[in-house]
Amino acid sequence: MNPGSKRFQSYGCVVFSIRDNSIRFSKRHQHMAVPSDCTLRWIGFSDEGNPCYYDSAGKIHIVAHNGISYLLADTERNGVSFIS
Repeated sequence: MNPGSKRFQSYGCVVFSIRDNSIRFSKRHQHMAVPSDCTLRWIGFSDEGNPCYYDSAGKIHIVAHNGISYLLADTERNGVSFIS
């Protein structure tokens, strides 16, 4: 491991679609990489239906259709805290 790199916790998520009294597998199993020194504060969805999450470091991430987590915003760096 590189000296500047962090270790991550890997949370798995599966999204299901529930319609007409049936449950269907909507997206393949996806991973949410959260730094080991952080905790999840919120999990939800984007306006396009992709899983999103907010961690205790103030970062908002999105899990794209390809299964990769991307950083959307760093609320601590921007001086805004949405969830206390």
